[in-house]
Amino acid sequence: MQAAFGRDGVPADGALDAGETDLIIGWDRGEWFIAPRGLRGRHAAPAATSNGLQRLTALIRVTGAGVCLPPSFADRDGAVVFAGLPADPFPEWLRPDAWDTLRVTARGADAPLESVRAVFAADGALLKLR
Repeated sequence: MQAAFGRDGVPADGALDAGETDLIIGWDRGEWFIAPRGLRGRHAAPAATSNGLQRLTALIRVTGAGVCLPPSFADRDGAVVFAGLPADPFPEWLRPDAWDTLRVTARGADAPLESVRAVFAADGALLKLR
């Protein structure tokens, strides 16, 4: 399962294609991953446990002055993941104020049990993936 975030471009068709995607967050074969714009890089973090429900919470904030604060990512046990992300300069692909479209993709033969919750506020975004 993965959630892609970005800005629907021209033509504004309500769909998010690869060229419009700034960030993908997802679960793949036992690890969480994030892939930035251009999809050339990939940051991965192993699951907290290999059993049961997996959950990733991402908090990405922007100040009133437009300055992005360092993002936080935590698994279901509260352990920090993706600790090695660059903070200075802040990656432009992690700016929730630039996104207007979300695309969720689930793969596999089983019925999808995944869920994505995205809350966008004036000062950032809260993302929960299960």
